[in-house]
Amino acid sequence: MAGYFSCSATSRRLSAWFEFLIVSWRRRPFFSFFLFHIFPPFLSSLRLVSLSVNMAMGALRKGKSHYVCDARLEQRLGQLDLQKKNWKAGAALLSLQGQLDMDEAAHLSHYDRERVCVPRICGCGQENCRYRAFLEDCDSGRYLFQICNHNLLLADTIHRGSGRKPILPDACALIVDEAHKLPETARQMFEVTLAAEDIRALIHSLRGERFLLAAEVLNDSAKALLRKLDRPPADRPFAHYKTSLAAPERSLTVIDRQLHGLLTPATRRRLNSVSSTVSLFHQGHPDMVFYTEEDAHGGTMLCATISDLTAQLRQTLWRQERPAILTSATLAVGEDFRRFKEETGLLTDSRVTESAALSPFDYQRNCLLYLPKFPPSQKAVTN
Repeated sequence: MAGYFSCSATSRRLSAWFEFLIVSWRRRPFFSFFLFHIFPPFLSSLRLVSLSVNMAMGALRKGKSHYVCDARLEQRLGQLDLQKKNWKAGAALLSLQGQLDMDEAAHLSHYDRERVCVPRICGCGQENCRYRAFLEDCDSGRYLFQICNHNLLLADTIHRGSGRKPILPDACALIVDEAHKLPETARQMFEVTLAAEDIRALIHSLRGERFLLAAEVLNDSAKALLRKLDRPPADRPFAHYKTSLAAPERSLTVIDRQLHGLLTPATRRRLNSVSSTVSLFHQGHPDMVFYTEEDAHGGTMLCATISDLTAQLRQTLWRQERPAILTSATLAVGEDFRRFKEETGLLTDSRVTESAALSPFDYQRNCLLYLPKFPPSQKAVTN
């Protein structure tokens, strides 16, 4: 469980039933380095190169917001006069016609990125959608392994635990690098949020599908809540917002009952998401902690998170019947993994085995400590 990359310790076991791996990585800049420099020699050491004759080496998987939506890109280009736009930003936008991953588009503005990325709820229905084609390719079974970040890995486990369609294909084993970041990512992924933007997006979708009465009913019932959410939290207790959730909860229940079968799939999913979230915040839940944070626009966002993270990890990630290798340079204190196992719900799991390895980096020869010849006075530092 310690050391930078320790899966070679189980090479004999892996070679017996190797199909493909899922590798969860914390930092995206290392994805390509791993793909082309780390994993091929590892496979060679297992004598598995013959498998790659009919299979690609690996696929990099990211969240929806990293990929371009063809329908939204077409709409965005139709709205713009590229001659009036910064030429670098315009060129980056045009380059997305030939590449799916927006991280590869240099100089793409944050504004354009938000308007052309695959939305959280996708329902364009395009037959030639490149994003859907990419997902189908990843699920085709032709890759030896797939690399994703911790967020996507946990999103997949949440889907599986709730009976929804998995995001990632089934794999024979899981490798989690930078595993010391797993608890922090899990807290984010198991968090539920509600912002004014979520409600307004649903109202906009209802209007776009010509359900004007439903849109107005929801808008009127949510006015008090939206006014509160538009202001910064300012240390107000969660109960300050809870009283304003009753009216929109009733409206959403009626809208769902009357229009559920008439809405497009995208709007129906958005309605289900907002409705269930509003109900959760209004009715509460004994296993969750409720609080507020400032949202991206300076307003208030309602938040809820699991009170017992370890139990949630045991029910989702660790109950899967596949080997998992957790590795990081900072999992152990000396050779003691107790703190990490407590944080991740593995303390009493009899399946866990541990291995600590010293770093091969020669700190004595490769590290220098620089001290200023004339350090600043304490008074200058204070000022």
